[in-house]
Formats: sequence, structure tokens, C-alpha cells
Amino acid sequence: EEIKIVTFIAGTGDISTDLLSPGADAHSRSDRELHGQCIFEHNKEQQEALKALKEQHPDKRVMLIAEKGTMGVGSSRMSGVNNVALWTGIPGSPYVPFVNIAPIIAGTNGISPIFLTTVGVTGGIGIDLKNWVKKKDENGNTVLDADGEPVLEQTYSVETGTVLTINTKTKKLYNGDQELIDISASLTPQKVEFIKAGGSYAVVFGKKLQSFAAKTLEVEAPVVFAPSKEISI
Repeated sequence: EEIKIVTFIAGTGDISTDLLSPGADAHSRSDRELHGQCIFEHNKEQQEALKALKEQHPDKRVMLIAEKGTMGVGSSRMSGVNNVALWTGIPGSPYVPFVNIAPIIAGTNGISPIFLTTVGVTGGIGIDLKNWVKKKDENGNTVLDADGEPVLEQTYSVETGTVLTINTKTKKLYNGDQELIDISASLTPQKVEFIKAGGSYAVVFGKKLQSFAAKTLEVEAPVVFAPSKEISI
């Protein structure tokens, strides 16, 4: 029902998948352990800061954040998600090393749609923080700076090390007892099922195994999963 998280700002502005899984290291993507060393474009200082944060909060999950930007823009979505999961996720199996699942990511302006879908495949959570908004004047017009860019106001802080709580029942994000935002879009019934199952692959294979077992045993398959529907236009 509650997931305790601690924030880690990976960067300010849009975060490309190239920061998480550099294209120059594409040759190592099949080796999860080796490729994991290139996250943050080999920035060892940032990697050590993430390690230290995890050690300080062993009972919490790390949420990787794109402050004032969108998380996961770019094309290297699967390897990017794999690297984030390796550093901040949970083991997919005690028997398979370096294959983690269920990362928790966020962005002030949300998550790139295709990156968010890939996070869902692994049973992870992606959150649109909306923690910075455009400043308005008394007439409701957007205030601009000297360069003609909108002035942003912070609605709440997610600076690195902030402890927050995801409540999957109320579908809210909290800082202590303070409700920050509604995260219903991050916890739809389908996404919650993927989270419970440890990823969409587990649901797909579970359905196949269930159907095969029922057919083999010549019994009617229990209705656990929603049946697939063929839709024609």
C-alpha cells in the first residue's frame, strides 16, 4: 500500500536516454553488469553519490528525477530503463544476477511516453511531478524573464535526499502527512497489475501458462486475467 522513496535528481532539464545508456557504449548493452558502469555517461562522482544515497536509505527505493524537464527522451529506451533498474530497482530473481526490475522514475514534465511504456514493462512506476509551474501575474498572464522564457515557480521540493511516500491505495504522493499530488495516472488498474506481477512479461507468460495448463488438464481456466479481445475497425 505504501512505498517509501528517496529522491535523486539525475539532471536539470530533459534527460535523454543517452545519459542513462550512452550510444558510444552500445556494444556492451548485452552485458548488464558492464553496461551499468556507463550510466550518467561514466560520471563516477554522480554514480558514487547515488550509491551513497542508497546506503543512507537501505529501507527505501530511489526515485530518479529529471528536474524541470522530461525523463527519458531519446531512442535507447530499453537499455536506459535496464540501467536505471540495475542501479535503483529490485532483483528480478535471486538466481539471475544484474537483471533488476521495477525502477521508479519521475520528471517535472513527466516521462517520455515510449520510455514510460518500457518502465511499465518492467513493473516500474513513472510519475509526472508537476513540481514547477509557470508563474502568472495578477491578470493571469505568464510572467517572462529577460530572455522571453516563462518564469517557473516551485510548488514543492524534490531535491536529492527528500523522503516521500507513494500510496497505491489513495494514489497520492506524500511528503510526511502532506499530500503533494494525485498520481492516479501512474497507478491505473493495468499498471498496478504489472507492478504486482513484476512486469508485463510475467502477466503475458502467466496467461499462456494458465491456458496451457487448463487445456492439458481438460479443465476450464479460471478467469483471473481479462480475456483478450479482437477489435476491428
